[in-house]
This record gives sequence, structure tokens and C-alpha cells, in this order.
Amino acid sequence: MFKRIAAAVVLALGLGLGLTVPAQAATVIGGLSVEAACDTQRGAITYAVLIGPNAYDWRCRLNLGGTSGYYSVDLNRECQRVYGGNTWATPLNSNDPYSWRCWR
Repeated sequence: MFKRIAAAVVLALGLGLGLTVPAQAATVIGGLSVEAACDTQRGAITYAVLIGPNAYDWRCRLNLGGTSGYYSVDLNRECQRVYGGNTWATPLNSNDPYSWRCWR
């Protein structure tokens, strides 16, 4: 009886290990345009500006007569717009604002 139980446990563990899916590393699929992201998300009357030295300092700037301001830009959304679902934006170097890439 013990041998049957042990064999069943070993078989179940072996099947479970055989069904695992290996993890895949994320892959860079292309670059992105912060300017295009501003146009799409905030309208053609905005433009991309850096308000600081690092990758996370991009904003969309509105300057329309007496109305002006800085607005956030969603670079994940831009990657999904350009490359489709299941994509996201990450900079290669957080100190380099021009190092943004789209990943899958």
C-alpha cells in the first residue's frame, strides 16, 4: 500500500513539474515618442518638455494665450497605442530622459 501511495505522489510531482512554463525575459520592442504621446493624450496644442534631468521628468506643456500648464504623460499608454496590448514603458537608464523604450 505504501509503495502505491509513494508512486502516486512521485507521479503527481513529476507531472506538476513537467507542466511548468519557463519564465521569459522582457524584450525591448521599440522606442517611443513623448511628443506623440502628448499629442495623442493631451491634444495637438501641447508639446513635450523636460522639467528636470531624469527620465521621469517628461511633461506635456500647454501654452495657449493666457492658459498654460504642465500635464502628466502616460508612456505605458503610448507603448500600448503604438505596439498593442501587453506592452509597457521603462527607461534603460533612469538618469537619461531619452532612454525610454517599449517592452513586451
